[in-house]
Amino acid sequence: MRAIASPCLGQTDLLLDDLETGLDPEHRTTASPRLEMLRPIECQLTIRDYTLLEGHLLDIASQPHPRPQLLVRLTRTKLADAQIVLSDDIATDIATGNSRIVYSLNGEAEQTCVLRHWEQEDDDPAAVPVRSLLGVTLLGMRVGQNLPLLRENGSLDHVALTHIAFQPEAARRAAPA
Repeated sequence: MRAIASPCLGQTDLLLDDLETGLDPEHRTTASPRLEMLRPIECQLTIRDYTLLEGHLLDIASQPHPRPQLLVRLTRTKLADAQIVLSDDIATDIATGNSRIVYSLNGEAEQTCVLRHWEQEDDDPAAVPVRSLLGVTLLGMRVGQNLPLLRENGSLDHVALTHIAFQPEAARRAAPA
């Protein structure tokens, strides 16, 4: 297990402290699960996705306050828990950067999106940035996997990856040489 250490990441954010101790930040009770209880986050990342995610973490962490501490912590945890796989070896049922995926929130209607590391001018309106709680959760998930989805207020939803319509690594392998 790898730990990402950065001197610019403070531990003073009340929401993170509350989540780590199991305290529901809205009601000041112990009703919400501990952030640590979400571990290990079972996921696979290509070397490219891992490197880009690490870059996002450094960018986010260097932002002036208020920085999205929950996103910083979730990103650090995903990087620490991820199984790193070569792009040529990543399974076709894993959500990678620039994949078009289908997912469901809390068992509701399925939604389709493209996971984007960077926003593009002509981007699909349904694109989900990896630099979001939903995006970082979806990245590296396997079809059929259901994971807790952290929300900015500290609550939990659930996201299920149901289908991968396009994965760039699989398309590259299938292209004629």
